[in-house]
Amino acid sequence: MSAPGVRWWREPLVHFLALGAALFALQSVRAPREDPRRLEVSRATVSALRERHRADTGRAPTAAELRRLVRRHAQDEALYREALSRGMDRDDPFVRDRLVRRLEAELDDPSALGEPSDAQLRAWLAAHRERYRQGPVVSLRHVFTTADALPEGSPGEPFPFGSELLERAHEELLGSFGEDFARTVETAPVGQWVGPVRSRHGLHRVQVTARQEPRDATLAEVRERVRVDLLAEAQSRRLEAAREALLRRWHLRVEGVR
Repeated sequence: MSAPGVRWWREPLVHFLALGAALFALQSVRAPREDPRRLEVSRATVSALRERHRADTGRAPTAAELRRLVRRHAQDEALYREALSRGMDRDDPFVRDRLVRRLEAELDDPSALGEPSDAQLRAWLAAHRERYRQGPVVSLRHVFTTADALPEGSPGEPFPFGSELLERAHEELLGSFGEDFARTVETAPVGQWVGPVRSRHGLHRVQVTARQEPRDATLAEVRERVRVDLLAEAQSRRLEAAREALLRRWHLRVEGVR
């Protein structure tokens, strides 16, 4: 309360408040609010537009061309901002998915995983042994003939693409010789010549020299496959953890799902 006879405008508190208001008003004049519709094209952007034109055409743009490039860039930026203001990024599933994938790429850093140790590779192989199971495979000799039947003991003619095949899987024989050949080899007795057997190349006599039943792979045989699969799984888990951490920043409410 002011003392009797002292006018209120002489109070120190009133002077302090008035001075603060004046300073605030002066600051508002000196630092006007930034125009939300302001659109700037930086020197870095102009340089990037110039270099892109050079990469596309093999030469630097002329002054008129550069002005057109800058104008088109500004138009695109204005369209982009207008689309955002209308919420088009939320309504378009393609745009939504594109932004999600881009952010996932930033969250996902494969270099952070490091190289797995031999112990980790062996543990992965033991846990997923069926995925890398080898065989069955066969080794065989075969000769080429143009006759439907060969005299007993006739050796036939050497096959021009190699007469001995080692440890070939059924799928390999199927791709190289066809279904009839691969099926005959799959059931032929070891050590016995059979045929003629038709392939896409002609007629053959075939002798299976060894058959290896399905077996577990060693780490040396499938190391790179195991390494790639292990890192892919670790990367997937890491990305899922990052996605969940990001989701926890939001207050999630779901309707219609228990």
